Amino acid sequence: MGYRLNPFTGTLDDTGVKTILGESGEAIFFLEDEAADVATYKVMDNPAQLLAESYVTQSTIADGQIIQSWITDVGLPNTTFIPSGLWQFKINAYKTGGTKEVRIYNEFYKRSAGGTETLLGTSANSIALTTVEVDLTAFSVFINGTTLLATDRIVTKTRMRLVGSGSNPTSVTLGYSGSTAARLSFPLQGDSDLVNTKTTAITFTIDGAGSAITTGTKAYWRCPYACTIQSVTMLADVSTTTSVDIWVDTYANYPPTDLDSITSSAVPTITTATKSEDTTLTGWDTAIAAGDCIAFNVDSNDNATKLTLILEVLKV
Repeated sequence: MGYRLNPFTGTLDDTGVKTILGESGEAIFFLEDEAADVATYKVMDNPAQLLAESYVTQSTIADGQIIQSWITDVGLPNTTFIPSGLWQFKINAYKTGGTKEVRIYNEFYKRSAGGTETLLGTSANSIALTTVEVDLTAFSVFINGTTLLATDRIVTKTRMRLVGSGSNPTSVTLGYSGSTAARLSFPLQGDSDLVNTKTTAITFTIDGAGSAITTGTKAYWRCPYACTIQSVTMLADVSTTTSVDIWVDTYANYPPTDLDSITSSAVPTITTATKSEDTTLTGWDTAIAAGDCIAFNVDSNDNATKLTLILEVLKV
């Protein structure tokens, strides 16, 4: 089956595979379960930390109620201009109890060093939440070019929207970090001084839709820039023993096959755990040329129903 990358949602259509591409001209910040220096806020970070999925629950039910706010670290995004373009937000969510329709939405702000927050844009509402956790892949909003001070930071606030009649839920819960790859992304100008402009992430998530992920090739992607792989991280939803190989070849030789593996005998593997990280990459061919095609192949898996693989790369 052939798969198409949807540029607005970051998903590969007709599969359970979702890609998150830290490409040139895009900033990505992952939502983490780490308290920020601003009271009640949590940190948005890049690269993603090696943490299990985390949850935050809001039991105060009201239209517009903030569920959680996130903020970039001090000094980030370290740019004085964000060009016009799509801002996208991804998170998991569910509700508990109640018959009233509940949706969530996001607001995006710039925050000055003095603490003044200026609203830049507001996303559309999500689909209606149910009592089952769902992956809300993208809240998108087009925001015009924004001028910042070098000390400004970016804030996003997730709020609830109550629709229609019925009884209120008892709570609304957000799932983030870990295998969710929950994140905020927004455009960058080509000459941005963002700290992580050259160090970025090629990330994909495989979703088995509640069943153990099957073996085989799950995604293809063409790299638009030359880069060197610095590390590989794997995050699973449950304790698992799972291996995912990475194949790379030129566009002329597409598709890559097992003969094009770049991992030698050090195939990315989780062993009876929920996460793994390899910064040594023994025997790997870490160089990727601009235009090369990358395939991600699940060699083995016993338990994981959702899995995220993150390649941290340095653009050259």
